[in-house]
Amino acid sequence: ALVLCQPIWRSQQDFSKLLERIGATAAVLLFDNSASARKNIDALKQLAHEYINTLRSGDAISIISLNNKDIQTIYDFSTAHLLIDRIEATDLRSDLSLLFQDTEQALRQHVNPHTEIIVVSDGQQSAWSDSAFSQLQQLVEQDQTEQAKVRCVVLAPKADLQENNSSIRLLRSTQQVIAVGQRCLFSLAIQHLGAVPQHQCLVRIRADGRVIDERIINRKPNVEEIIHFDYVFSEPGSHVISAELVGLRDAIPSDNLRYTSVAVTDRIPVLLIDHYQGKQLRYVSLALNASPDQKSTFNVKHIDVTEISAEALAPFPVVILADTAALDSQSIAVIERYVVGGGNMLVWLGPKSQPSIINALWSRNGDGFLPCNIKDQTEASQHMTLYPQCKDVKHPVFANLPSNKQQLFSACTVYSYTPLDISNAANDAQFQLLMTMNNGDAFLVERQRGQGRVLLCASNTNVSWSDIGSHAIFVPWIRGLCSYLSSFLLPPRNLTCGESIIHLHQGNETIQMSNAQGNRIQHQRSTWQGHQVSTSEPILHAGLYQARQQQQRTWYAINVPGEEQTLDKINQTWLQEHNEHVLLLQQKEDIQQSWGQGIDNTTPLWQITIIMCMALLILEMFYARHLGQGSTTHA
Repeated sequence: ALVLCQPIWRSQQDFSKLLERIGATAAVLLFDNSASARKNIDALKQLAHEYINTLRSGDAISIISLNNKDIQTIYDFSTAHLLIDRIEATDLRSDLSLLFQDTEQALRQHVNPHTEIIVVSDGQQSAWSDSAFSQLQQLVEQDQTEQAKVRCVVLAPKADLQENNSSIRLLRSTQQVIAVGQRCLFSLAIQHLGAVPQHQCLVRIRADGRVIDERIINRKPNVEEIIHFDYVFSEPGSHVISAELVGLRDAIPSDNLRYTSVAVTDRIPVLLIDHYQGKQLRYVSLALNASPDQKSTFNVKHIDVTEISAEALAPFPVVILADTAALDSQSIAVIERYVVGGGNMLVWLGPKSQPSIINALWSRNGDGFLPCNIKDQTEASQHMTLYPQCKDVKHPVFANLPSNKQQLFSACTVYSYTPLDISNAANDAQFQLLMTMNNGDAFLVERQRGQGRVLLCASNTNVSWSDIGSHAIFVPWIRGLCSYLSSFLLPPRNLTCGESIIHLHQGNETIQMSNAQGNRIQHQRSTWQGHQVSTSEPILHAGLYQARQQQQRTWYAINVPGEEQTLDKINQTWLQEHNEHVLLLQQKEDIQQSWGQGIDNTTPLWQITIIMCMALLILEMFYARHLGQGSTTHA
């Protein structure tokens, strides 16, 4: 009876930690090979290997990583081990929601009833967004039945309490497009994380690989330090500024170096459009052409409002449209396509502006190219002198203005203006109030539309409307507005890992893309905003990349995502607060103990039963013989 029942003996001592498998297992292993995991990737691979060792004959596994979405169902575990070894470190953002999107597809390819979702991660909290937990819950609920159970286990190494990380979180310029000889301001943000006190650190700044500045900073835990510096480029073309934290050994080495790409041109093209042969924009033209060295930063051209066309606007990154009574439907369509495609505009309002026409055709309650609707013209009160003032002094549009920006325009006077109706723009994330008047009314607003930006000013430089054009502050102000509008590179050249390089075609010449070491990058021809471009495959590693066409070289800066620079780690309590069914295992021994050391370590008792029965038969034989001899002697 015992033999037929086939009893077994399990050598596992702690039954409370044993994860029983009922039937064949369908496993999906999600490997988070993000930038924060680069330093610990060997430890993560070891955890993955230990899990694969727990699978038995008949089980199946799919392996998904951030840069490998080729989902296969694998029954040969030696192949699974080989795929784990081939996973490479990347500088991508850790986002488990992206991996969970592919999990459902992988599970549809499995036929085994018992499901295990295994997340191999460095344990960074930022990877577990609300979206990730929501997707995981849906996966568990839709596949959970009485016959088929779903289990989710996170494999992550223990957090190092002595861990520190210093990172360059930000490196940007006030302008990405600047003129030769123009001073360009840069901002550098450095953050130090960790509980262990740090020492001084050297920051090295380079322009096109040449060191232009070095600074020593004190690393204070959990403090962000801001460094400002400027540089003047002497030659046109594509240039690179880099900042590096030198000689550090911290948790995430790849975020100690950051790049930014800028475009330097001989002169910045600006197009002026009005009805009066440039008279309305005379002050603007004089301010843009003003230059102490006889060579202006801006190349100014004027056309009449009747000459608006796509061909006329295309060469200009900045267009200034002065007080205009109306535009025909074709001109409005041309301007909207220009803005959406990456063009930038500054629009002056004035006595010719008609609110009924502008609201119906130009702004359309925020659906047109203007940022907002306008109201009827208003004259300044005799009891109050109106003047503009900066609302957001940290906005890059004011970067080149002197300090004490709030009082710079106090000497100016606004006589008349067209009130801007910003009541419906409060919930628009693309809308910004840049300047107001001292009575609180909006004076200058901005809104991004598509790839372009539009600035709308409630007044103008007409002497009957304001005297701002006759004050010294007008020159740096209007030049700053045009510099800001022209400062956006399109397609963008400053990207984060995971994005693709998009390079505009110039003629029919072949484009070659490569990294800084000269290794070529695959790309294909496509379209972007109506332009012919070449688009690369997603970039996995931070660094400098270049696109060459003819003799022209364009630099692209690829940086580590900012979300990867944190040190907050998950733990079992934190996971259970979001999903009580997620189990965290952090050591090799935990995996072995939870799944029975990866092998069928049960001992069938039928063998022991037969041996015991044979031993009993032998004992019984000797005992019977003993009894027989005793009976003979007694007789």
